[in-house]
Amino acid sequence: MKQETLNKLNLCEDNERECKLANGGLPESIWETYSSFANTNGGTILLGIREHRDSFTIEGLTDKQIIKYQKDFWSTLNDRNKISKNILLKGTYKRDYEGDFLCTEEAVKAMFADQRDVSGDVEVLDEFGLDALNQDTIKGYRIVFEQLHSGHPWNALENDEFLMKLRAAAKNKMGTLSPTIA
Repeated sequence: MKQETLNKLNLCEDNERECKLANGGLPESIWETYSSFANTNGGTILLGIREHRDSFTIEGLTDKQIIKYQKDFWSTLNDRNKISKNILLKGTYKRDYEGDFLCTEEAVKAMFADQRDVSGDVEVLDEFGLDALNQDTIKGYRIVFEQLHSGHPWNALENDEFLMKLRAAAKNKMGTLSPTIA
């Protein structure tokens, strides 16, 4: 029965699937795999499967083990002392085909640099006024916007207010309007 299930699964490891035996509890390497999946396209970790020389055998888990492992897994995930940006900085992994590889500190910093809590588009260009924007382009955009969104309340706004709603303009440090990176 186990071998039939294994054959139906067409079991193998790749960049989105990892098999772990887990006989004596959650494997320590589960967190490396979790981290690497989190830093790529996600994936599935299958517990209760033995790998030996690219061959897989279902060992299975008892109901009691499954309940305990689920509790342990979710408890650790919700423990900010174990799973957080600060800790993962020195222990972040990325998935490469079927392996988890420790990222260099520079690679992790690059991942954080690419991530922003707020879009970079809303950054205000303080040194410019709204006169830096091409008025013909704004007029053309408003025509297209009105055609696509007939009856939208923004269609009645003045250009300054319209640009602020689109987040194409915002108040600068002096309290006047400037364009944003958007």
